[in-house]
Amino acid sequence: MQTDTLNDIKNDDYRNVNVVKGYTGTNAINSSDYDYVYSFLYKYTSDRDKANLLSNQIFEVSEISGMSPIEIIDSMKGKSGMSLTATLIYYLNGIRTDYSQLGIHNIAKPNFYAGRNVLI
Repeated sequence: MQTDTLNDIKNDDYRNVNVVKGYTGTNAINSSDYDYVYSFLYKYTSDRDKANLLSNQIFEVSEISGMSPIEIIDSMKGKSGMSLTATLIYYLNGIRTDYSQLGIHNIAKPNFYAGRNVLI
């Protein structure tokens, strides 16, 4: 596996995982923490690459915010669908610039009673 690309993982021993962080170097993180975060995200994404990239982002959020990655994942447990997405976006927007914020798109149901009063 290559280790010179953005967000790539390199296992150098059984206790630590080195995660490439942007262009500034790597972070050595506990492999059991990484497995916990990765397995939670993989359960919802069902895609190894997406779970890997989101796991790396969670560890970056953890480093910047000072929260444990386990706390971040525990705040998402029991949620699904839009609620899980909103919580994940909340944390990811904390490390993004104002020009690259993420959002949620939910298809709004029209109100039947208001819709029937529209004259054409």
